[in-house]
Amino acid sequence: MKETLPSSYKSLEAIQTRKDALLKDIRKDDQQLRLLWGNLFHKPTMLVSASPSKRISGLMSAGAGVLDGAILAWKLYRKFKKKKSRRYRQNFIPQTVCSKITATIRKILI
Repeated sequence: MKETLPSSYKSLEAIQTRKDALLKDIRKDDQQLRLLWGNLFHKPTMLVSASPSKRISGLMSAGAGVLDGAILAWKLYRKFKKKKSRRYRQNFIPQTVCSKITATIRKILI
């Protein structure tokens, strides 16, 4: 959109002319945005009529991108997962066993 310096208007006709010009620019910009927005979600025509080798190449590229994303996700999962130490796993006593031991000790002490 063209930027102009504000000027002093001498009559209502000058204001109306300026208003009409701005409205025309706004509508033109709106139409251009609608066209670009509409083209954003449509398949390009060259992909539809592409040769089989170009389609296969596109599929290979997309597959490589998916594989790369999966490998990245796996690496991040492995890096940030909650780690349990080996000592913790070896010395782990289930809660039911602990409660039975505690109950037995209480019986002995009482």
